[in-house]
Amino acid sequence: MILMLPAGVAQTMGADRSPAAGVLAAAGYSEFEDYWRSPRDFVEPMNVRRNGWSAVSVVSVPDTQGHEHRFFLKRQENQLRYSWRHPTGALTYQYEVEAFQQADSFHLPTAELISYGFRKNGATRRGIVVTREIALPALSDFQDAAVDWTALLPALRNAGQQLLRLHLSDWQHGALYPSHIFIDPSNGRIRLIDFERARRACACTAAEADLSQFLKRAHWIPDVALAAFLEAYRLRMPGLLYRLGERFTHRNLLLQEPSPIKRNSERENNE
Repeated sequence: MILMLPAGVAQTMGADRSPAAGVLAAAGYSEFEDYWRSPRDFVEPMNVRRNGWSAVSVVSVPDTQGHEHRFFLKRQENQLRYSWRHPTGALTYQYEVEAFQQADSFHLPTAELISYGFRKNGATRRGIVVTREIALPALSDFQDAAVDWTALLPALRNAGQQLLRLHLSDWQHGALYPSHIFIDPSNGRIRLIDFERARRACACTAAEADLSQFLKRAHWIPDVALAAFLEAYRLRMPGLLYRLGERFTHRNLLLQEPSPIKRNSERENNE
């Protein structure tokens, strides 16, 4: 699907050529304005900051067999971020798309990017990003639920291993909140969303920044579950967890050393 924009307007556009893009096109979503003018039934309050705004809505369309497909449509206007790559500023959604594309080349767990488009008309910059709905619970969904954490421990260990792989690839997510981590309780496979603040950083820097954000918002996760989630980090980056333990003093588990058996096993696996 190509998002056609008016002639004479500075633009960047692209899309996945998957069947999902065809489903959206058949439902009338084939141009930038089709998305931009769709009903503003936002799933949460509009984010107003950086002299602009952004918001998320759901697009639900049927395929030819009548099966319903749900997508998240993110719209943004004049919310810019500046960097050495974009010294004059770029929409934060543009950074997110770049992160999606690079993360995909590393086979990292992100949402499925379906379509995106950016346009600049005078002083106004607008962008859209369309992703497929993730049919998994976010980790934050467990906060107020009756959870058998013991049964979830294997999945949480696997989830932590995938997150560590993200950091060892020198990626910092930038907004690693429980609500941005979707997890399959049966096997621990994860999907991450909201890559607007993602950036390349050395593994330890990326992991420390992301896990600090996570721990600030994961006060409700019991120690036994958090220990499983961070087990891979304890084996690979024990110094990092110790530093975090000095900051999050109520989490004594962060100051624990990995057992010699597990540490030796990890060393053998890395050789």
